[in-house]
Amino acid sequence: MKTKIAFVLAGLLCGSLLAYSLISPSKEEVVQAMYQTTETELEYWQKLYNEKQSEADELKVKVEFKQKELSALRSVLEALSGEIAQNLNRDALINLLAKYNSPINADEYIKACSKYPTEMCKTFVGIMVHESRLCTAFYLPAIEKDYHNCSGWKSEEILKTHQPDKNGSWLQRFDSYQDYYEKVLPRFYAFYWQQNLRSPEQIVKKYVGKYSHNWVNTVATTIINL
Repeated sequence: MKTKIAFVLAGLLCGSLLAYSLISPSKEEVVQAMYQTTETELEYWQKLYNEKQSEADELKVKVEFKQKELSALRSVLEALSGEIAQNLNRDALINLLAKYNSPINADEYIKACSKYPTEMCKTFVGIMVHESRLCTAFYLPAIEKDYHNCSGWKSEEILKTHQPDKNGSWLQRFDSYQDYYEKVLPRFYAFYWQQNLRSPEQIVKKYVGKYSHNWVNTVATTIINL
């Protein structure tokens, strides 16, 4: 009986092995299937890469074009910024200076400001009106009238130390009005105009340290009158 059962089991085992060999893929078939799957995936990723590369090339062309366009516009703006001499109302400036009996010479100011935008030069006049009534009114008049500083401009040392100079003045001293224009106008242009702080409302907080309606109104009125 035991021998018969053993023969039956052996027969079943051989049949199972034969059936598995018939339905189970060979190593070559397994590798072939993996190859085909990998090939399909590669084709997908290659296609995606090519599409993205094409988009990157297009974006690069657009960026380069915009860079050239921006450079051209910058050149136009720089050319336009030098039109102050013919756009600033000289007669209005002379009348304004006369109103305050100012020591400032209109033609000297126009010449010194000819490198900068018209609106900036008008704005700076407005600041000088408010800060010193065009160099005719100072906190320490006996001393500061010789400082040639009409806009309340402070030196870097005063800003750093938060202390007045040896004369007790908070103003930076200049040798002449020409010296004043040559040193302050480019700084005003860099610190405000190039930072897109151009209207009195935009300038006041940085220049004064707080918002001042009176300051804004004086500067804005001067701009209109010029």
